[in-house]
Order: sequence, then C-alpha cells, then structure tokens
Amino acid sequence: MSTNDLLQLTRSFVYGVRDALSGFTIIHRLKSQDTQNALEGEKTTLAVVTELQRRRVERLPVRPEKKSERPKIRRRILQCCLLNGGVFLASIFAFEHLILPVLEQLTLVVLGHKEAMRVVVWSWVSFLMSAVFKVLWILPLFVLSRVVSFTWFQDIADAAYNRFHPRTISAKMSPGMFIADVLFSLLVQTLFLCQAQLASALPIPAVAQILFIFHLSLLNAFYAFEYKWFNLGWEVNKRVSYVEARWPYFLGFGLPLALATSYTESYWINGCIFSVLFPLLIVCANEASPNEHSAPFYFPVFTLVVSISNVLFSRGTSKGQKILSKASREEVNR
Repeated sequence: MSTNDLLQLTRSFVYGVRDALSGFTIIHRLKSQDTQNALEGEKTTLAVVTELQRRRVERLPVRPEKKSERPKIRRRILQCCLLNGGVFLASIFAFEHLILPVLEQLTLVVLGHKEAMRVVVWSWVSFLMSAVFKVLWILPLFVLSRVVSFTWFQDIADAAYNRFHPRTISAKMSPGMFIADVLFSLLVQTLFLCQAQLASALPIPAVAQILFIFHLSLLNAFYAFEYKWFNLGWEVNKRVSYVEARWPYFLGFGLPLALATSYTESYWINGCIFSVLFPLLIVCANEASPNEHSAPFYFPVFTLVVSISNVLFSRGTSKGQKILSKASREEVNR
C-alpha cells in the first residue's frame, strides 16, 4: 500500500467520524435556522408600511406555506431521548442505585448479627427482585421502546430526507418489491451481526474486540444510510456495494455509536444508548455526501453474508411460491 493510499484511507475515515459527530449539534443548528427564518419573515412583514402596499398584498392569492420538517425532526429526536434515556435508563438507575441499596440496608438491619444468614438471604432477595424487575418492567418497556423508536426512526428519516433533498422525488417500490427488499436487508444485517459475534469469539481478546467494533461500525453506518438509500430507490446489492467501495468512510461514520453501545456489558443499557443516539445518525446520513470518499481498494466484507442470504432467500421464496401454487390448485379443484 502506497503512502497516498494510506492518506486516502485516513482522510475518508476522519471525514466519516466528523460527519457522525456533527449530529450532536443538529438540534441546535435546526433551531437556529428556524429562528433565522422567523426573523426574516418578520422583516418581510414589516416591509409593508403603506396602506396601498397593504391592500396590494391582500389582493394577492394566498399560497399555502410548505410545512417545515425541522420541528418534526427535533420533536422526534427529543421523544427518543425522553423515552429511552429519561424513562428507561432512569428506571434502571433508580432500581440499581436506590431500591436495591435500600433493601440491602433493611436486610442488614434485620439480620445484622447473623452474617452467614444475611449473605444467603440477600443473595436470594437481590436475585428475585432483579428477575421480577426485568420480567415485569424492563422487558416490556424495552420491547415497547424499540417498537416506538423504530416508528420514530422512520419519521425522522422521512423528515430529514425532505429537509436535505427537497427537490429529489422519493422512488416508490411496488408492495412486493418493498417486502422483499426489507426482508432481504434484514437477513443481511442479521447475518452480518452473527459474523461480528463470531469475530468477537476469537481466542485473542484484543483482535476479537477490534474486529467486533469494526463490524458494528459498518453495520451502524449501513443501517443509518439505508433510510436515505431506500428513499432513493437503491436495491440492497447496490447499498452493500456502495459501503464496500467506501468502507473507511462508513467505518468512521459508525464508530462513535459502536463505541458508545459497547461501553457497558448490559444489553438493555446498550440498547437504550443506541435508541437515543441513532436518530442523530439518521439525520447526519441524510446530510452527508460520501460519494467522494472512495477507498483505494474494494473490501468485500459483506460478500459471505450476502451469498448466504441469497441462498436462504431464494429457498424461502421458492417454498412460498410452491405453497401458493399448491393452494391455488386446491382452490381450483374445489
């Protein structure tokens, strides 16, 4: 690898990290733009000073104002933060740092002179309380937050696409193509996550962790940009090839979220952190332009999972067609 190639890889990676981190200022920037637009509107209104000008303006046909997408983006992002960060993480923090310590102190007061019994009782009490809390509160709230967050993710993606690509018409797919594209993409992402888990199981811990973060970063970037690419009408194979041709940029773009969601060992906390930060990544993906950040060489990191997905998807499609054709024949025979 030449020095120019190394510089190009580094430059693309740095640009990807920069574009991802710009999401932390997106709410402030959108709010500032709204304030500026409001001030310009007030100046335009104050420009009509004479009675004649006012009458002329009143005679003009009223044009419906296009609703801005910026308030919707901000509102959905704040809702994701409140649901996942305010409710979910706050409940986990309150349980682990308030409820459990109080119960432990009560156990100490009641059985303070019986050390062995206190240790046994507290181990069972903490285990049962944690199990009940996870089953009755954490799991339902986690499922609810994920479902609601995914709906809000789509709203944020659509609003951001209309905001940053106002003159681009979204490509429409047929219902059959839409379902096939979503299912195939979901299968590719699931298998790629399994590939990341296999990489993390390597016997060398440092190498395993680096490979896991590498896979997770590409997956985060792929998932964030997928909303934009879907509106552009790109098929899965084109999306995968685009990432593999610009993998340093997408590696840098997904790295901050990958590091944030790998900080703790709790799946629940990592899931909440993902739901809080991922909306910012969606907005950044719609604003970013990675076209000029091609890598000096193609890195087919998705080749294996795409090949497996093609085999599984083709078999599932053929089985589904056989079932439908059999049902059709039975209906005709009746």
